[in-house]
Amino acid sequence: MTPQSAATHIEAALRALASGLQAAPMRAYMLKQFAFLGIRATPRREALRDLPKLSGSRA
Repeated sequence: MTPQSAATHIEAALRALASGLQAAPMRAYMLKQFAFLGIRATPRREALRDLPKLSGSRA
């Protein structure tokens, strides 16, 4: 898997979990310095765990 295709898979997995209701307080907590998708840690970890690993990566 190329880095570009891995990034595409990661983005698709995370955007499927996006929550505008959660994103607003996350953004406020960081003083509006960053954009957030509003995904809590546990669902984010579960979604990324199922993605194919990049060859040569350590995890």
